[in-house]
Amino acid sequence: MTPLDIALGYIARGWNPVPIPYRTKGPNGNGWQTRIITAETAERHFDGNAANVGIILGPTSSGLTDIDLDCPEAIALAPAVLPPTLAKFGRPSKRASHWLYVTDLATTTDVAAVQLRHPVSKDMLIELRIGGAKGAQTVFPGSVHEGGESITWEIDDEPASIDGEALRRRVRALAAYALVLRHWPGEGARHEAARILGGFLSRAGKDSNEIGVITEAIARAAHDPERRDRARYRQGCSRGA
Repeated sequence: MTPLDIALGYIARGWNPVPIPYRTKGPNGNGWQTRIITAETAERHFDGNAANVGIILGPTSSGLTDIDLDCPEAIALAPAVLPPTLAKFGRPSKRASHWLYVTDLATTTDVAAVQLRHPVSKDMLIELRIGGAKGAQTVFPGSVHEGGESITWEIDDEPASIDGEALRRRVRALAAYALVLRHWPGEGARHEAARILGGFLSRAGKDSNEIGVITEAIARAAHDPERRDRARYRQGCSRGA
């Protein structure tokens, strides 16, 4: 498929495409944030040359919101924390690293994106791309990453609709859990780490089921051979707290 074909397919889904130079991730020039490309005008912008295809997030794309999972810990824990959605994509080295939703965030917040970084190293953990007047876009499947990898769908169906603030809370929680996973201890200290994590989550108002799910997900991602025992232990302690 040509970039024009891909763009027209996205337009048919109610999403607003933007041309991106091939193997890059940012649009050229000014004004792309407010431009709306229709089926009638798409050929002017996708002129037959090699190009990536981005999607402008927010109101001009039916409220489309992108969660960009920048670190492997967030990718590993996302299924246990984020709401299910049927629209995910990535590339071979970072599969399912973009989760798509439909939200109202672009109309209720003034920022185009929320960046959650490691508090010390400052490397990116997760970026919640919202869009709106200030503009945010993501390079979509049918494009090629800067490193030469093809960007492809993991699940190509409709993104889930969810309350924006509820999604923002989930994203913040996922960033915190990603940090816990990154610093999860080795053999000999895992039991104590699970106990401390469970107590912290209980005091934060999490119920026993959620504590068990999160603890097991972190232990599994950390290759803890006793991950199920960690989850059962925490559920029991939470009920007895």
